[in-house]
Amino acid sequence: MSFKTIHITNNSSEAEVIKLQLTESGISTFLKDSMTAQVTGVPLEVGGIKIQVEENQTKDGILRLIELGYIKKEHAFQQETSPISASQAILLNKIMKVALAILLIGFAAYFAFS
Repeated sequence: MSFKTIHITNNSSEAEVIKLQLTESGISTFLKDSMTAQVTGVPLEVGGIKIQVEENQTKDGILRLIELGYIKKEHAFQQETSPISASQAILLNKIMKVALAILLIGFAAYFAFS
């Protein structure tokens, strides 16, 4: 089962509402990077929370997001362009995961020894 990102938001509450609305419409939905936003307690400025649907439901998911007002119709099926390459995005993702792990270990050590 392969998932495709159809929308990105920095708001975890909005992501949960979108997931619920898509699921109620019969569209299998997955929130990628939502746990990172919950752990840090702040919106993700780099990457955001990705609303993903099964690849065969991509068009239905996008059309539903247009109906709900999350996506404008004129922007819905445009090819997404990124200011960074795929390899740079992968590297940035790995760096962020390591930084988050170090931060969490630091907090655990601080509270364990204080």
